[in-house]
Amino acid sequence: TNKGEPIILNEHSLAAQAFNNIARRILGEEVPVINFDEEMSLWNKIKGMFSGRS
Repeated sequence: TNKGEPIILNEHSLAAQAFNNIARRILGEEVPVINFDEEMSLWNKIKGMFSGRS
């Protein structure tokens, strides 16, 4: 981020979620794969702007 904070510390970030899911898989958990190709609805985009996701 521009704030000098590691992106994985932002729990709303898709990159952070993906990174944490990878770590959980390495530890043996069954975690579903995030679909990054899925189109976000307009409402989800608006909500994401206010929660830190874009």
